[in-house]
Amino acid sequence: MATATAELTMSATPDAVWAILRDFHGLPKWMPGIDESVPEGDDRVLSMMGMTIRERLVKMDDDGKAITYSIVDGAPVESHEATITVHPDGDGSRVTWDVTATPDDMAGLIRSCDVVVQNAGGLTAAEALASEVPVLTYRCLPGHGRTNAAALDAEGLVPWIRSRGGLAKGLTCAGAAGTAVVVDPRRAELDAALAALLPAASAAAARPAC
Repeated sequence: MATATAELTMSATPDAVWAILRDFHGLPKWMPGIDESVPEGDDRVLSMMGMTIRERLVKMDDDGKAITYSIVDGAPVESHEATITVHPDGDGSRVTWDVTATPDDMAGLIRSCDVVVQNAGGLTAAEALASEVPVLTYRCLPGHGRTNAAALDAEGLVPWIRSRGGLAKGLTCAGAAGTAVVVDPRRAELDAALAALLPAASAAAARPAC
């Protein structure tokens, strides 16, 4: 079972942040990339980038300002559970996101894809590059997502797609590129960085060349 934790600090008060997060069906109001959330009992059916994912509300803790949910359909996981918690942090808030999921073979899942479309950069992009799978950035998250997208695009590693039309072209291009390796003057530096991050994986990058 794989586990991961992420956190974000913000100036808004815990009560203000919790008022937004506790709306289980309000995800499209604040999460980029979510086109629609349809309530079905304790489930929400999310539409995003042509995919449909069903998530289930597991627990709502108003006193502890924590919400737990799980993915039950639409994603390549055997089990999944995540908890988002709002903590006081000075005059503002600190939000933590803790997730557990199986299987934990992310590299294997990525290698089963023709193209990876991601919205945050960082480890997902590195895993796709190391697995020799074309990867694109689209509808990136504000903050670190946009920062990563700009940096990866500037280095010629992962194209940042900014429109629906661009996504269609990018997917066609990436699919045609397959596992072709683009010659880059910083290839040795990239290979060394990926090897340190993912020592068991090959560090050959697969960027669409068109």
